[in-house]
Amino acid sequence: MATYVETAPGRPKAEEGVATEPIKVVPVKYWAFAGAVISAFMLYVVLRWVTGPYFKRVPPGPTPLPDWMKASLIAWQIIMPAIWLYMVWRFLWKPWRKEHRVTVDGLFLIAGTTCVFQDGMSNYFNHWITYNSYLVNWGSWYNDVPGWMAFGKPGQMYVEPPLFIPFAHGMAWLLFAMIGSKVIRAARAKWPSIGLPKLIVLTYCLTFVMDAVLEGIIWMPFGVFMYPGGKWPLFFPDAYHKFPAVEAIFVAAWSTPVVLLYHFRNDKGETVVERGVSELRYGPGQKNWLRVLAMVGAFQIGLFLMYTVPQTALFASKSTAWPADLTSRSYMTDGLCGAGTPRACPGPAVPLYRGDGRKQVGVMVGEDGKLTYQKGGELPTPVPFDTKARGPFHGGLF
Repeated sequence: MATYVETAPGRPKAEEGVATEPIKVVPVKYWAFAGAVISAFMLYVVLRWVTGPYFKRVPPGPTPLPDWMKASLIAWQIIMPAIWLYMVWRFLWKPWRKEHRVTVDGLFLIAGTTCVFQDGMSNYFNHWITYNSYLVNWGSWYNDVPGWMAFGKPGQMYVEPPLFIPFAHGMAWLLFAMIGSKVIRAARAKWPSIGLPKLIVLTYCLTFVMDAVLEGIIWMPFGVFMYPGGKWPLFFPDAYHKFPAVEAIFVAAWSTPVVLLYHFRNDKGETVVERGVSELRYGPGQKNWLRVLAMVGAFQIGLFLMYTVPQTALFASKSTAWPADLTSRSYMTDGLCGAGTPRACPGPAVPLYRGDGRKQVGVMVGEDGKLTYQKGGELPTPVPFDTKARGPFHGGLF
């Protein structure tokens, strides 16, 4: 191996008589660094949540749930952990016992599960998603995210059900990747000349349909979660379980890179974010940790850029009017708005509520349509235009 003498920043020169070698960029290190930073941030927010006032159950309220819905919610909280634990055994534990190495399937299961952290992040400025508060819950960590603006207080806030949604994310992203990869192989077998652009379009359409079916037809009618403020309903526009096209659009936007990341690997079986790990002089344990952190970093960054940011910026902060079929059910509003609260539910004519997750300020529209002013949210006193020329200081030196 050549040794290098640094002659200028970024320009190594081989010692005399020694052949030069190109400097190698090891992608896994950069992705792992990103994953470590993001993991530390997630841990900080979660610890702030569990040690603070927002770690409190949101009750379902006075509306009674139909027996079939209670049964379905209880069942989903058993089914999803069971499926996830089977996948852990099948794709993590079993291969580990055999190879002492985390497989790509295992990496996707781990990284996909961490995506729960961003599950409701698109509510950052305004609520457009809710969960059924009959589910086991201790509120959620979002009001402890720095800069969080949407309303929330202990016992009245967006819910994250711990016995459903983490396992749903882990299962869904791995299954999407595996099914999408099989479809790509089938497409390339049938049309050998098919190019990458067509494969991307095919994958996008496939994952769009998969998400619409999984969320809009399977989970939502059972009352697990809702998108009351979503735009362009695909199914059930006036029902509590209306499914908006914007959800499938952005889920598919992120699912497509997930499938491609899973499918396209090098001759060592490495995905793009793992490249270079086999060349590092680390022990097997260190390499596994690098790969896990790298995949977590890739999933968190990808989900943030392809789903959370565009969803929040373009649609989530501009909620449509919530269906009456939902606002009449207290277990679906999470105490955020509607009957029993002084807040009107989001809609085109309702201004965004402002706050930082702990201190709420601003003007609020009540259920009766009247405005109320939170402390610090009084309207500013009108200031007339000056009729005299002034210098740089009010009252002026000039």
